[in-house]
Amino acid sequence: MSNDHPRQSGRTPEGTPAPGGPPRRSEDFRTALRRSRMAAVAFFAELLVLVGIVALAGTRLRLRVLVAEQSTVQVFRVVLFVAAAASVLLARITNGRMFARARAAGGEGDRLIVLNRAALSTLASSMVPAVIGFLLYLFAGQVRDFYLLAFVSLLLLFFYFPRPSAWEAVLEDRTTSCPL
Repeated sequence: MSNDHPRQSGRTPEGTPAPGGPPRRSEDFRTALRRSRMAAVAFFAELLVLVGIVALAGTRLRLRVLVAEQSTVQVFRVVLFVAAAASVLLARITNGRMFARARAAGGEGDRLIVLNRAALSTLASSMVPAVIGFLLYLFAGQVRDFYLLAFVSLLLLFFYFPRPSAWEAVLEDRTTSCPL
């Protein structure tokens, strides 16, 4: 039991949200958001594992580069960087379309399912640049390119981390101030 005055906590004496206070979140909302956030943390841990593997392999092991010719390495680099850029674009498009689909869904339960799927698919496509960088490291020994693409993945994971304000805006049919 809290000693706070009901108006100070943003709630009326009956326990309902005050007109200017924060909205009351359902248990389903908190559970769906928690699951999406756990997935985001797992993707972040995967990114840290990849960075650790590259750091360990760079100091302890000498990788034998599978591609010997410099021209082949450059073509391979360009192809993989284009694929990484396409995955960034895919994450952006997926996120926008899934949020629009969530707004069009019927009830709160359906919207939460679509929001959870949007978060998972966007977070998964956010990891693609790091995985591509890891492949580039394995095949061509390009450490700098891996770290660059891992940083891009880190930024994407930060941008698309599930935020309660964005989810509440979708559930309440409001537009967000930052539609990332």
